[in-house]
Amino acid sequence: MEALFSPSAVGREEDGLSACVLGAIAAAPIDARRDLYASIVLSGGTSLAPGLEARLLRDVDAATPSTVRVKVISNPARETLSWQGASLLSSLPEFASMWVTRAEYEQQGAACVHARCAASHPGS
Repeated sequence: MEALFSPSAVGREEDGLSACVLGAIAAAPIDARRDLYASIVLSGGTSLAPGLEARLLRDVDAATPSTVRVKVISNPARETLSWQGASLLSSLPEFASMWVTRAEYEQQGAACVHARCAASHPGS
């Protein structure tokens, strides 16, 4: 688990999990940051690593002013939350315009995905 927080320990130059969370919150509009610190959500199978939640909370809490409430939320079924979110998203009528059929993908490759998503989100 230490590699998630200190990638340099395994020869990687990327930021660790705590630094990524802090960086993402710092990049958000200032008026949203307090809410983001109070609702850090863990998701995915790796988030089930023993001690990950406590370590992330400790690191982020240590890097923020004492007046800021830091909360890490870890749903017991978090290993499937990404799938649940994707299922919900794909069931929305608005999402149908972004679907790419197998035939389209086989004919055009990844470019059709980028084109379809860009068309659905003008200005991206």
